[in-house]
Amino acid sequence: DPIDVIVKCKYPNRRQHYKDSEFLQSRAILASTNETVDHINDYVLSLISGIITYFLIVILSIAKTPI
Repeated sequence: DPIDVIVKCKYPNRRQHYKDSEFLQSRAILASTNETVDHINDYVLSLISGIITYFLIVILSIAKTPI
C-alpha cells in the first residue's frame, strides 16, 4: 500500500509523537489532489485512533485489577 509506505517514511516513531503538533507539522505530506489528501488523513487518523483505543483498553484493564 503506497499510503502506508509514505506515512511510515514521513512519520517514524509516530506512536511516541502522535500528540506532538510540531512533529506532525514539520512532516507535511503534499499531494496532487484533495482526494489523495483525504485518503492520507483518514489513514493517519485511523492509526492514531488505534493507538488511543489501545491505551484506553490498557487503562481500563489496569483500573479493574485489584490492588
